[in-house]
Amino acid sequence: MARNTLTRSARQLADPLMKKYRSQKQVDVADRMDCDPSTVCRLIGENGEKLTTALNFIAANGFGLVDKSTHIAIERKEFELLLLALNGLDSRFREKYLGER
Repeated sequence: MARNTLTRSARQLADPLMKKYRSQKQVDVADRMDCDPSTVCRLIGENGEKLTTALNFIAANGFGLVDKSTHIAIERKEFELLLLALNGLDSRFREKYLGER
């Protein structure tokens, strides 16, 4: 993909997307897209202008990507920090509002 035509925010979308794509068989991706493998090849190929435009469009509208296999829409580090914070809040809320110790 012509990375130099991606906006800075679209690169954050493109990098994990392409990493995930390259770890799979093109025919499997095409099957899930209900299209021909040649369509995927043209979309991703050297002159993948359609994909670049789509990623720039998604980024310009403030959307991101979520990996469906993890079902977590935040980064892992942020998730771990959230769990730590919630662990402390849980005990304080139980003590304050439920009278539990």
